[in-house]
Amino acid sequence: MPERPGVRLRRRVPLFDELGRVLGPQYADAHLVDQCEAQVLPPVNQARDGFLDV
Repeated sequence: MPERPGVRLRRRVPLFDELGRVLGPQYADAHLVDQCEAQVLPPVNQARDGFLDV
């Protein structure tokens, strides 16, 4: 994984659907690991307040 000093990766996972129903378990970390290993993350200059949304 390329170095991104001072930047934290963040992924927001919805807990509810548009009707307010609880969504089943989601494993956001598995997809994040895949993205890191494949190095398909957004450029670090897109980080805001130290967080890079992926």
